Amino acid sequence: MTTWLQQKHSCSSLTLIIACIIYWRAKEIHRVIQTATPPEHMTLAVINNISPVSWENVILYGEYILNRNRVVR
Repeated sequence: MTTWLQQKHSCSSLTLIIACIIYWRAKEIHRVIQTATPPEHMTLAVINNISPVSWENVILYGEYILNRNRVVR
């Protein structure tokens, strides 16, 4: 049986994971904007349609396994 404290820790952990995902996406968006050369037909107005808060490819209740050999430093 799950106690109230265990549920609280689980929710806090999920909140931390969500915050990390949003932070990472914001950094990636910034990196791409700074380093990429946009096609001639694209303007900076496109940035208005980009958000780091998108969940189509995130499974919040799934199991994620990090392969440290594939991490680029």
